[in-house]
Amino acid sequence: RAKPKPVASEARPQASEDDVERITVDELKAKIAGNESLTIIDDRSEGSYDASDIQIKGSIRMTVDEIQSRIKEVPRDREIVTYCT
Repeated sequence: RAKPKPVASEARPQASEDDVERITVDELKAKIAGNESLTIIDDRSEGSYDASDIQIKGSIRMTVDEIQSRIKEVPRDREIVTYCT
């Protein structure tokens, strides 16, 4: 599998949807169960997040709109998986 592309910065063009690899829930569960080195970003809206009783342990909670300003919180030495509904 291809390594994920870095998150776009002001100096880089925005990644298109075709540039982003998608995985299934089962693939993510297998990665977690296999202790793969992952950073999981839960980017659901506040309402969706608050209304749900499902959170992925250890995930970073930030919306898509916050990623640019909080990019330093995202480790760059591991695969990044974003989760939304």
